[in-house]
Amino acid sequence: AGNKYKTPASMAEKVDENGRLVFGAGNICNHFYTLDFIEKVVVPNMSNMYHVAKKKIPYFDEVSKKTVKPTENNGIKLESFIFDVFP
Repeated sequence: AGNKYKTPASMAEKVDENGRLVFGAGNICNHFYTLDFIEKVVVPNMSNMYHVAKKKIPYFDEVSKKTVKPTENNGIKLESFIFDVFP
């Protein structure tokens, strides 16, 4: 029966002028949350929802007076997503 929602190869493999995928990341799912759920489950648990994410964090170089975009992870960020309340 095939997947009628499959992304065509021409779109999935599309690259920009630098050879990078135009659609390199995405969320394939829509989320629906009631206000009641957010008030009773999400908000009370927000302090427990953070996770560490290793990131490439741009920084200002005093010597060159330019912003440096690292090629490797150089820091961490605390992130939280609404769906982090689920086990």
